[in-house]
Amino acid sequence: MTIRERLLLAFVAVVAVVIAAAAAYRTRYGVDVTDEAFSVAMQWEFVLGNAPFADEHAIQQTAAILVVPAVAARTALVGGTDGLVIFVRHLYWCLALAASAVCFLALKRYVRKPAALAAAVLPLAFVPFATPSLNYNTMGALLFTIGAMAGAASL
Repeated sequence: MTIRERLLLAFVAVVAVVIAAAAAYRTRYGVDVTDEAFSVAMQWEFVLGNAPFADEHAIQQTAAILVVPAVAARTALVGGTDGLVIFVRHLYWCLALAASAVCFLALKRYVRKPAALAAAVLPLAFVPFATPSLNYNTMGALLFTIGAMAGAASL
């Protein structure tokens, strides 16, 4: 690797870290009273004991069921719902970071590392429907990205 390629990789890595930090910082700000509130409320009602597909009939519950164990563990530790929305936003950031890591690992097999890193940061930079929370839209997008990139890496 030449010095120019190393400098380019270092620059792209710094930009990627700044984007990841900005995405983490953004999770604490903003209010969404549509999908985010609905998704967190559905996860919470399952923690309270509602039965999936019996007490809840919305199709979006399939995504909420995946997050219930984390919400239940957090509720057991904290003892209530204080900060629950921010916790679910942090879970979103972790999933987006995992998607970025899988993208990088898959793409570096096909393109140079700076290009792979620049493309891999997209799951962190782009937030579907401007809702940085684990809901049926964002989980579908991120889990599809992880699956597609894992498939590409296996080729």
